[in-house]
This record gives sequence, structure tokens and C-alpha cells, in this order.
Amino acid sequence: MRSLALVLFLAVSCGAVSQTLAQTLSEDPSALGIWEGQLVFGRTDMTVEFTLGMQNGAYTAIITSTAMGIYGMPADSVTIDNAKIEMRFPAIDLVFNGDFRADESGSAYVRLDGDWFQEAEMVPISLTPAE
Repeated sequence: MRSLALVLFLAVSCGAVSQTLAQTLSEDPSALGIWEGQLVFGRTDMTVEFTLGMQNGAYTAIITSTAMGIYGMPADSVTIDNAKIEMRFPAIDLVFNGDFRADESGSAYVRLDGDWFQEAEMVPISLTPAE
């Protein structure tokens, strides 16, 4: 019985943390800003930026990469659920799946770790808020 109570407590606690982090996206403008990182294809290293926002209650994303010749291309779809994000950019055959990572206090996102899927290739990428 004591084990069941512990499991229920942990499940509720983890759910509360996930809910708090998910709410941070819509309530904290800094979480919805620009996330940037280095994308490495073989020996090619390029900066990629995702600008996350909200419009009419829906999440939005724009990708920018001067090295790729992409300047503010909007995502066709953006889904955020429990600190997980999926962005789809069919015009360049790109799907990005990632997980937001919070700071030690759990109150703000400090990193976005994900996988860049493009033309049957998968490349891991880590993004941080742009300064």
C-alpha cells in the first residue's frame, strides 16, 4: 500500500512539473523567443535559429539559417506537448522533434535538444536561447 501511495505521489509530482514547464511556454515571453544552435552535417557547421511564438492561441515557428539561404520560413505546423516540440517545414522536407530542458529550479527553459530530420537524414542538435 505504501508503494502505491509513493507511485501515485511521484506521478502527480511529475505531472505537475510537466504542466508547469508547458505553461512556461505560453506565459514566459523569453521561452517563446529565438533558439539557436549549430547544425553539423559532416564537416559543414552552420547556425540555425528557430523563433517560437504564439498567434491566436496557436504556437508558431520560423526558421532562419543564412548558411542554408533560409530567411524567416514559417513552419506549417508546431505542436508542443509536455515540454516536447515538433515543427514541420514541408517546403524544405524538414521535421524537428525536440525536448525542452529546464534549469535546476524547473522554472525556465535553458536548452532545446532535438533531432533534425531532413531528406532521410537525422542530425542531433542542441539549441539555447539567443541573447
